[in-house]
Amino acid sequence: MMFFPGASAVPVSMQGPALRPVIAVLVFALSVSLWSWWNNAERMYKHGHELLDAEEYVSASRAFDNAYSARHVPGKKGEALFWASRSLEFANEYEAALKRYHELARLYPDNYWAAESLYRIVLLEKQSHNESVAGKAYQQLLQDFPGNNWTRKAGKLSGMESGQDESERIYRRGHKRLKEKQYVSAFRAFDRAYKARQVPAQKAEALFWAGRSLEFASEHEGALERYQELVSLYPDNYWAAESLYRIMLLAGRAHDERNAENAYNRLLQDFPENSWTLKAIKASGAKP
Repeated sequence: MMFFPGASAVPVSMQGPALRPVIAVLVFALSVSLWSWWNNAERMYKHGHELLDAEEYVSASRAFDNAYSARHVPGKKGEALFWASRSLEFANEYEAALKRYHELARLYPDNYWAAESLYRIVLLEKQSHNESVAGKAYQQLLQDFPGNNWTRKAGKLSGMESGQDESERIYRRGHKRLKEKQYVSAFRAFDRAYKARQVPAQKAEALFWAGRSLEFASEHEGALERYQELVSLYPDNYWAAESLYRIMLLAGRAHDERNAENAYNRLLQDFPENSWTLKAIKASGAKP
């Protein structure tokens, strides 16, 4: 047996068993590293775009699907899901693309890619003659993304925007008449806009200004009717708090204490921190 200066006195043949656990750990660590690299969400997402650029659309959709599954942040998941859908659309796999677009719009309605996904749903469903589904997607665009470019594009697909344009023209005329202090004419315009609009938030807005115009015209009973209709049909709308405040004021002036008190209590319950609630508290003389 030969020995070398500084070498272990343990025979080489006996060093193997002692090194096996170390080697096993190193192999395991390397395997984990390779697996993590291979399944890295951002690497898969980047690879999806590389495949998309290469026009390998089905492979790109798989890469984006894998990135979608691996990602955890909702914003990033929505992004990967959109590009999985888009890749399938490029591959003419319209049914699979639609499934993912619908999933994105349902799970991530506030995502950056939600508006375009809804537009593509309108486009693809219309191409498949599914007018009802296309119409629902368009209504969701109008409600959630009223000023978005994709909403305007969806409206242009089959002239769906024409009715919307007319209602907005009437609404703008209402504000013009209001500035000119032609309150009854303003009311009529806002009332027409209310009936013509389709999106709940926009309908409530027109209804509020119809009520406000009547109030300016000293038609308090008619104004009260509009305000009460608004808080009944659109209780969570932006204009609901001010409508409740105005109900409280007008009902109080008409000595309808019960109606005034109900409006005041609803303000306290539904809009506790709202500026109109604070004004109502001040008007009632109660302590906040």
